[in-house]
Amino acid sequence: MGSKVKWRAKRLDPAVHHLFLVKHNPNGESKVSRGRLLWEGYLTPTPLSQTYKVRIRYRPGDTPDVQVLEPKLRTSDHENLPHIYPGDRLCLYYPGEWNGSEQIGETIIPWVAEWLYHYEIWRATGTWSGGGEHPKVKSRNKPRGRDDVASSN
Repeated sequence: MGSKVKWRAKRLDPAVHHLFLVKHNPNGESKVSRGRLLWEGYLTPTPLSQTYKVRIRYRPGDTPDVQVLEPKLRTSDHENLPHIYPGDRLCLYYPGEWNGSEQIGETIIPWVAEWLYHYEIWRATGTWSGGGEHPKVKSRNKPRGRDDVASSN
């Protein structure tokens, strides 16, 4: 007969993400400026994969923007890149799934490596094996809700 209390995880400050990234991701550089985090580093999804230069930008209250800087992601003939938002930002999770209380280094970076692994398989086979849903391409910069993704069926 007690009242229901909604518990909400506290969003981590960009400086906390920065300290974790510096300690646990030696293949990158991280900085915080004006309350925003910028990480650029190198990820190699598997021992047989090429190495990718990746940029992650994060500001509290938003979701991380993730882009592959090098090499440029390529498409197959007559196909768009799968799981990409406008601005070549990677689609790593459903809107609302990442809420800022998780370490970027423990969530976003492994998810980027997994995305790159599935990208390499897609390049070789033409089939996206990573599951999930493909985002609709819209003119706005960021998806804001579940309606912003379309089933890949």
